[in-house]
Amino acid sequence: MPKTAKIILPAERQLLADLGARLRLARLRRKLAASDVAKQAGISRTTLHNAESGDSAVTLGTYLRVLALLGLEQDIAKLAADDKVGRRLQDMRLVSKADNTSAARGRPRSLKEVAVLGRERGDTSAFLREFLDEFYVAGDKSERVAMLSDEPPLVPDDRANAYLGAVAEHLALRNGLPVPLWTGKAARFLKRPFFPAGLESLKATLLMESPTAFRRRMIFVGADPLYRPRRDTAGVGQ
Repeated sequence: MPKTAKIILPAERQLLADLGARLRLARLRRKLAASDVAKQAGISRTTLHNAESGDSAVTLGTYLRVLALLGLEQDIAKLAADDKVGRRLQDMRLVSKADNTSAARGRPRSLKEVAVLGRERGDTSAFLREFLDEFYVAGDKSERVAMLSDEPPLVPDDRANAYLGAVAEHLALRNGLPVPLWTGKAARFLKRPFFPAGLESLKATLLMESPTAFRRRMIFVGADPLYRPRRDTAGVGQ
């Protein structure tokens, strides 16, 4: 029987295209010829070209060999190294069995709740994503203002304090809301650069793309760091 062709979704194709573009950029930054990289990786120049184009037919092993050859082994090792989201979802299922209320499911309705739940249960990032989902589907501007107005409690992690300040300012600016006064406090700013993604190969790009609310706090992220699919559905902050 003939094999059925695997369907590549647009999002998956874009991820591969982005990976290929970063491979090519990393090679060019090192001033390495495609023929030399292909030879050292044990692949043809055509295969390398396909990898740098994000071709889905290129094997994972090929991508890994090229990444390692370019000295990006540390970036590879960070992928899924600490599955915080998976562990948290497991914990949340256990909680929901005991109590199916909104609070038990841990869906914060303010940035203050994000900080509180993150401190109590761990993984502030996961709670922030849930908050963003709630923010984007909020009924009106007054509701969104209320979701940003209460200052989150400060925590021992200076980066977390500054990041929540950047989130509040960015959301306010993107949605035509007043920027909460608490975001201007000194505790909401860093003195040293912070790259949440942690990928050395992306730092140059993040330095250019990071939005103002993050950049002025020395936090360097992608051009659209708070994107969630629900934002497209709600049509806010585009």
